[in-house]
Amino acid sequence: MYDISWNSKSIWSKNKNIDPIKWQTKLNLNNVEYTSNLHWVEHCLECAPPTCYEICQLYKKREDNRCVRFDYGIIKNKSFNGILSYGADIRFRKWAKLESQLTLKPLRLKTHKKLDKISHFLTKTVTVISRIIGQFTNNRIFNIALNHYREKLILNSSLKYNNYNFDYFVFECYSCENYDFNIFFEVLDGNKLLFKHSFKVSKKHNFYKIPFEKFTFNKSANHRIRIYPENDLTARIILTALDFIKEKNIKSKPSKKVKCLVWDLDNTLWSGIFTEDGEENIKFKKNIFKVIKQLDDRGIIQSIVSKNNSEDIIPFLKKNQIDHYFLYSKINWSRKSENIKKISRDLNIGLESVAFIDDSIFERNEVKSSLPMVRIYNESEYLNLLDLNEFDVQITDLSKKRRLSYQKEIIRKSDLAEFEDSYDEFLRSCMLNVEIFKPSNKNEINRCYELVQRSNQLNLSTRRYTEDEFKDLLNDNNVKVRAIRCSDKYGDYGIVGFSSIFIKHNDFILNDFVISCRVARKKVEETFFQKIAQEAIEKNVDNFYANFKITSKNGPLSQIFDDLPFEKLNSDNNVIRYKYLLKKNKVNNIIKVSYYE
Repeated sequence: MYDISWNSKSIWSKNKNIDPIKWQTKLNLNNVEYTSNLHWVEHCLECAPPTCYEICQLYKKREDNRCVRFDYGIIKNKSFNGILSYGADIRFRKWAKLESQLTLKPLRLKTHKKLDKISHFLTKTVTVISRIIGQFTNNRIFNIALNHYREKLILNSSLKYNNYNFDYFVFECYSCENYDFNIFFEVLDGNKLLFKHSFKVSKKHNFYKIPFEKFTFNKSANHRIRIYPENDLTARIILTALDFIKEKNIKSKPSKKVKCLVWDLDNTLWSGIFTEDGEENIKFKKNIFKVIKQLDDRGIIQSIVSKNNSEDIIPFLKKNQIDHYFLYSKINWSRKSENIKKISRDLNIGLESVAFIDDSIFERNEVKSSLPMVRIYNESEYLNLLDLNEFDVQITDLSKKRRLSYQKEIIRKSDLAEFEDSYDEFLRSCMLNVEIFKPSNKNEINRCYELVQRSNQLNLSTRRYTEDEFKDLLNDNNVKVRAIRCSDKYGDYGIVGFSSIFIKHNDFILNDFVISCRVARKKVEETFFQKIAQEAIEKNVDNFYANFKITSKNGPLSQIFDDLPFEKLNSDNNVIRYKYLLKKNKVNNIIKVSYYE
């Protein structure tokens, strides 16, 4: 669902018309069992209302006195359709983002569409009532009541599944721009980044899926999810799918040829039950290694689904030098049909190209009932597999290298699950790059000025400058001014920070420091302070001070001082004076830094 509490069709109609197209969503709606119900709302990356309305140069007044984040709000463009019967037509303004609470309540597609209509009707009703009673600028109570009712309605309409899961997150949009750009996709817990991805958006149709198992956040927690274009682009897109999806188990026939064979282990690959008989009593089936090798030569990928403990099985497979033949193996106690679906998604092949061999009639029937398109064999058929038509494929140089190409792809993939318990490792995998430099050209200076004037939550002094005062600051020989530019493997953030450091006697005094919310808690702030401290040490500076003015908005910034070797000296008139303990300075190796004098 999308929030349409404010939009302007008159502004929207002035935008350049889209070339006539015949839109067809790539999402098979007949195959959707249920969706989540995300409620997407326009927000700002540097938002701290209502304070920011008075000081931000980008503030553009709406009818309700709030800020216009999208040029014309969210318009229901009925030339498009996807999950809903329209496309959400938006043009991002600078710093705009689309955000939702991460709710994973399952809804039938029909129910989802019905609730969307009800939500829009209620939103319009609240708007009309507010206008009639003359309290359009003070309708917070109405909106709170509306959101409460919407949440209750969704809860009562959700499927009452004890165990529900989604297959993937889907992003589909039409781009109205003639250039390519990245859309950042993030999941956050407060300001802590839990998951990150980027979608490359090209002219016209764009369609992506992220498998649900790639998400490492707490599925039951109350996180935020957001999307926004890289580097503050003012791009126009029309969204037709932006939700978590669960697909139905559609009956289909197996394909003519098998691309992947999934093996069970106990009494299938070997005789005996590993957990009961012990490693020393396990005997591999006769000629099983020969079968595995010939299937590999034919380019047929092999995997494992077994109800066992992976920490016991993997070393045993390595000991017998066959572990490398199996890709994306699922050795756990989950349902085998679910594990096979995950393997299919990992390999990016259809389930109709997958085959499964198992000694248990129960497990074979469980997979057959859930995945009728998967070919199934009992354990006694393993020696005959090579003679079956579905395994009769030509051996070529390419087929012999197929497994190796998949293995290289596994290495290349940034699987966030391995970083679940190490935030530093996760950030390191993002390949963050930071440039610290003196802003010189007009665009750089304007961007820094915007940050100083606009930001509240991560602003050291919340000092506001006139344009002339800011120019004087930049030209003051006793002030070291620095901008911070950031990028990662997903795209470019642009300039995300600014600082001014007064040089007095032989001390550095941090007077201004502001950092964008989009890189908050990604150790960009930490890296900046460490580099400034390193410069102070190299120049034999006596002290490095920071004056932190406490406001009702910039509390989150105080956490940075707690995480770094700052000593609190005193506090006076809501200003805390900190001293950086230079001897304890240590530059992290998580972020690649370029520092320019």
